[in-house]
Amino acid sequence: MKLVCNLDDFFLNHIHVTPLDYDVNSDKRSGQVAFDYDLASSCDDDHRVRMQMTFQMTASPDDERPLCPYEIEAEIVGFFTFPQDMEDKQIAYLCRVNTMTILYGVLRGEIASITGSFVHGKFVLPTVMMQDVVDDIEERKRQEEESED
Repeated sequence: MKLVCNLDDFFLNHIHVTPLDYDVNSDKRSGQVAFDYDLASSCDDDHRVRMQMTFQMTASPDDERPLCPYEIEAEIVGFFTFPQDMEDKQIAYLCRVNTMTILYGVLRGEIASITGSFVHGKFVLPTVMMQDVVDDIEERKRQEEESED
């Protein structure tokens, strides 16, 4: 098995979880999930990166039963190393999708652990297709750059 990237360390910058009031008998589920990230390479070694991922799950005020019984806002940072023999082009692709996937997995565990003590019980973040998340973020950033010009 070939090493793709290694999570060297991670930490939470902040995490905020708020229980919501909702109708437990309603079948209607709605809400919004938002991601963003900031990626930086090490000045000393371009095979080391820092990924800062932000995550937000919110409910609309008129939701009868939100997607999640909590509003969640979090920021997690991870430090990753890629193999020295990996090409820069491959790192550029993998560092977004793989590092976001790993950090989201860590965040899922943290949220499940924290919400286990809350009134609505443990909540596990939904599975997402991280490639689609990254593509959406990149498109949004591209549009923002174009609108600034």
